[in-house]
Amino acid sequence: MAATESQMSDITEQPWRDHKRYLWLWGLLLPTFPFIAGALVALSGWGIFYYLGPIMILAVIPIVDLLAGIDRSNPPESMIKALEEDRYYRWITYLFLPLQYLALVWAAWMWTYGGLSLFEQIGLALTVGTVAGVGINTAHELGHKRVKAEKWLAKVALAQPFYGHFFIEHNRGHHVRVATPDDPASSRMGENVYVFLPRTIVGSFRSAWRIEQPRFKRRGESHWSIRNDVLNAWLMSVVLWGALLAVFGLGLLPFLLIQAAVGICLLEIVNYVEHYGMLRQREQNGRWERVRPSHSWNSNNVATNVV
Repeated sequence: MAATESQMSDITEQPWRDHKRYLWLWGLLLPTFPFIAGALVALSGWGIFYYLGPIMILAVIPIVDLLAGIDRSNPPESMIKALEEDRYYRWITYLFLPLQYLALVWAAWMWTYGGLSLFEQIGLALTVGTVAGVGINTAHELGHKRVKAEKWLAKVALAQPFYGHFFIEHNRGHHVRVATPDDPASSRMGENVYVFLPRTIVGSFRSAWRIEQPRFKRRGESHWSIRNDVLNAWLMSVVLWGALLAVFGLGLLPFLLIQAAVGICLLEIVNYVEHYGMLRQREQNGRWERVRPSHSWNSNNVATNVV
């Protein structure tokens, strides 16, 4: 019995280690999908490879998840601060952004001057859209940080799919109202995904706009200001899209619209699954109960979490 206690003591004294520390770098492979797709097409001559993004997201990664199994390991509370201050994890999210934008510009050039067939153009736009969708997830991580520069980087990531208001609505709306009827990003029991998508897209924008207004009202200022985080985030998209259209022509507009729609739908379908049918209870004081892990459907699959 004494030996067992000694062994248990040794185990508890061992510092927690992130065994997936270097596995997270695989997440940076995703924004290079358009380049990989182009290389595979050049090597094989098969235009189907331009559909690499949806093939990987909808087929390959789920299969890897099934084969790799589930990882339920979590760092202890005592390690959270140290992990948040570890610059290694920050730099992984930082590096996603230049790769995301390089892929966007390269794909815009290929759409315009690459001599692609319509079939290949659509595939390339869908693949870039998957990058935009995961880019929204990168923005989600950056938007939760306290450093002001990182919050601006979140808006940069959101500029590509023209979804800058997510920065406001998610942090100050969704996190407060999740799993309640007031949250546009929480799907309701029995709600069809095709009903949910327009409701959440329109509702999220309205919510973000309403959230920003009181801040200016308290100061006696108009919310029609560049300091309005909805407007300045959308302005980034206007500048980005305007620059791309100026360089590559109006023929690029279908590409921009397709990739934005794919990125937005990827995000919102995740929201649909993550909170489907969840409903927090009202307490006696009329307030909603505190948010708990039981108010979302979470994934412990390795490949999905790495991406």
